[in-house]
Amino acid sequence: MDDYGFRKDENGNPLIKDCQTIPFFTYYTSPESWTVFRELWTNKNGLQDKYVAYWDAMTKALAPNPYIVGFDPTNEPLPSWTSLTNALWKIMPESGNFDRYDLTPMYERIFEVIKKYKGDSYMWFEPGQFPDEVGVTSYLNWVFELGFDKPPGAEIGSRNHILNDHTYCCQIVGTCDATGEP
Repeated sequence: MDDYGFRKDENGNPLIKDCQTIPFFTYYTSPESWTVFRELWTNKNGLQDKYVAYWDAMTKALAPNPYIVGFDPTNEPLPSWTSLTNALWKIMPESGNFDRYDLTPMYERIFEVIKKYKGDSYMWFEPGQFPDEVGVTSYLNWVFELGFDKPPGAEIGSRNHILNDHTYCCQIVGTCDATGEP
């Protein structure tokens, strides 16, 4: 993050005004972003445990609200890796390994929390962004297999799961107009 040259506040954090000069998705390429995603998926330093505890507290607090129909634990999960070999193993289009080995275990833990407090609600779950949603898929209109063999923590046909296919229309057809529509 220091390479961006942003001014800092009294706590040493980059100023929001400076951060907003770059499209937010650019920050996904920072070493800090890759590191925190990798620590979340692998539970390094107990980060995933803390994330599940957050979902426990939030679900408990929101469960009595009749207007809450479901939960989406992770928006656009980004794969991260420790080496080129590990990257290829996780993100090769045919593999689905990131969904299977990194996302599924965490999603299963969060689904247990959701069931505990609001068993009649839905869990939306997303596959990894890459290669499914970013990269060659948007240019070549390829569709890759997901790594989910069944809904996390449930069986095929679960009434409590929704696969959140977080895809933008323009990715499917390869072009978008100024409004983001194909």
